[in-house]
Amino acid sequence: MIKRILYFVKKNKAGFTVFELLVSISIMTLMTTMVMANYKSSGKKAELEMATQKIVTDLRRVQEFAISLKEFNGSVPSGAWGMRISSDASDNDEYIIFADNDANSANPNVAKRDNNGSEDFETIKFPQGITIKDLDIDGNTGRDYGYITFVAPKPEIYISGANNENNANLPIKDASEIKITLQNSDGLEKNIIVNFFGLIDIAD
Repeated sequence: MIKRILYFVKKNKAGFTVFELLVSISIMTLMTTMVMANYKSSGKKAELEMATQKIVTDLRRVQEFAISLKEFNGSVPSGAWGMRISSDASDNDEYIIFADNDANSANPNVAKRDNNGSEDFETIKFPQGITIKDLDIDGNTGRDYGYITFVAPKPEIYISGANNENNANLPIKDASEIKITLQNSDGLEKNIIVNFFGLIDIAD
């Protein structure tokens, strides 16, 4: 565009009229705006892709924690290593890796993450504008909280969900599949599907 303007100047010794100059500036401004908009959109899409891959990587990391009998606060968790995910608006911009350190020995199919954060190993924040839109647990989207836990030594994978976190205990052998839907500020979505075999898939 600039080359064409310079060529026009050389051919027209009188130079630009004010009108021609304003038109040229308007065209250049429009083109710059379009390029910047596309750049920002591409950047947001890339951030969504990276956030999706990060969850998958962290799920594998939690699985490895269980296999390797990783210690938490000086001892191997008596329950499981797990990931807690929320679609509730209060904290759907993060997820938590936790260690169930006080499992119910009378009922091993019960997992409990202490709400006071004492069993939280790491909290991972999404890039700005990315949130967990929905949790689909065996076709049920009515639960705001999802839990994916790995029980040593195999490790076995258990999936569960709850409407709130006030329950003292949550059954961990509850569902066969969970679908986590991430969304960015442009409305683009990515889905992470995890089943009780431990298979993880990414879909649009």
